[in-house]
Amino acid sequence: MQKGQGKTLEGRVALKDAAIRHVAEDMPSPEQMTQVDAARHAHLEASSADLQTIALLNEDLRRANAELEASRAKLQASEDRLRTILESATEYAIITTDPQGQISGWSVGAQNIFGWTDEEVIGRDLTILFTPEDRSCPEAWCLRGPLCSSAG
Repeated sequence: MQKGQGKTLEGRVALKDAAIRHVAEDMPSPEQMTQVDAARHAHLEASSADLQTIALLNEDLRRANAELEASRAKLQASEDRLRTILESATEYAIITTDPQGQISGWSVGAQNIFGWTDEEVIGRDLTILFTPEDRSCPEAWCLRGPLCSSAG
């Protein structure tokens, strides 16, 4: 840049609707500036740096969102595969519970074996599946500590 010649500050701003707006401002050289112009110049240079930072941050956010969307798509595909497997296992009862022993999942096989629909059992205690004799002797059927009264 030659003495007495100004420069152009440029930047891009990403708007809410994902449009990119180009911003450019011709700046006078320091010799051409008055005190007010100098203050404006400093402000515009800071604004230009802010615009560049915002543009970089927007690009980072777009990249992170794309990665998140790809991750969500993989998770959905995995859940779909698992659901297909569970729904095809009609001769086996597949039952899931939360840590407190409340039924959270009930397969078609469980419905075929026990006769209850998922609407009838989701949220109920797993012990509904056992006879009174089984419930009186939890060691005979307990697989995890939280469901056992004698676990310690």
